[in-house]
Amino acid sequence: MTYPILQLFTGGGARFGYYLGSYAALVQADRAPHALLASCGGSLAAWLISQVPEPKALYTLATSAHFYHAITSLCHSQTPPHRFALPFQAALRFWQTRSVSYLTQLHRRDTPVKLLKELEQYAIFQSLPCPHTWLDDVATYAAQLTNISTHRAPNILIFASRLIDENQQIKWKPVLFVPPHFADFRLPENPNFAHASHRQSRHIHIQRTDDFQAAVAASVADMYYQKTVFIQNLGECSGGVIDLVPIELAHALAQTVFAESKPRYDRYLAEPAILRVFGTPANLRHAQVHDFMEKHENIHILPFAHNRTDLAGKYFNKSYDWRSGCLKMDLGNADRFAEYMDAQWQYGYNQTIDYLEKNL
Repeated sequence: MTYPILQLFTGGGARFGYYLGSYAALVQADRAPHALLASCGGSLAAWLISQVPEPKALYTLATSAHFYHAITSLCHSQTPPHRFALPFQAALRFWQTRSVSYLTQLHRRDTPVKLLKELEQYAIFQSLPCPHTWLDDVATYAAQLTNISTHRAPNILIFASRLIDENQQIKWKPVLFVPPHFADFRLPENPNFAHASHRQSRHIHIQRTDDFQAAVAASVADMYYQKTVFIQNLGECSGGVIDLVPIELAHALAQTVFAESKPRYDRYLAEPAILRVFGTPANLRHAQVHDFMEKHENIHILPFAHNRTDLAGKYFNKSYDWRSGCLKMDLGNADRFAEYMDAQWQYGYNQTIDYLEKNL
């Protein structure tokens, strides 16, 4: 079984609202996705759509105070061990990953206990106290907005990762959270196994679930942002950045894919962090993804590559407090949050409509 249309929501960070506007544009153009494959911030957008797939009600939900309060729960700064811990650790990871031989030795010495302690100690934000229920208030409000049966909701497929202890050695395995009715399907192998076979499993694990709140909590818990999330029968789970754009998986699952191009990873912060934890050379994988998309005509690349600059001033501000050593996220109040979400929605909508008019 393959889906006629699948849309990828891969990342987005604090600008994930543009996925919602893009989805609304596809619905308006009679190209509504049958499935959403989402990771990191994009998993939040996918979950919202699963609650209220009708665009007008979805907009109301995304700009609501209920959703604002849920997002604030992700952004409580954690006090680091000392004032300069965060910049020191970032510099250390850059140094650790510059030498292949040194990184190999570091990974050999690693144990699951040591890595989990590091990820907890140097997480920028506090972990969610109740990952299985943290979106309950949003879900309750969503149920009041629309009768979900009047508008078909796409299947949501949430991409994350799990940590496996193999005789005190670390193995990360990609996880695809799917609804219970998801058909048995032969998935492609984990493409990062070729780059980091010592650190990652060859296969993708399918986890059927009704508990997508925990799946989203895991997918957004990228290394050094939040500690891992414990999920029953899976163990410690981390973010979808293990393979931020699982394009081969999307291509295998659907006849038509709406994806996006991504900028290269920052070589001082993001790339070393991914290499340190997952063993993946992120920019090598980035080039591989881009080449794959260019070779397949059924993959449509939506023009979101410059969303960070295009949406400047329209998403949450981050600032480093030198006194406490904390990285702080300023979401403003509920009204400002609604303004941010509106701007992101309109950007995603307009960019998608423009692409459809020019290409389809």
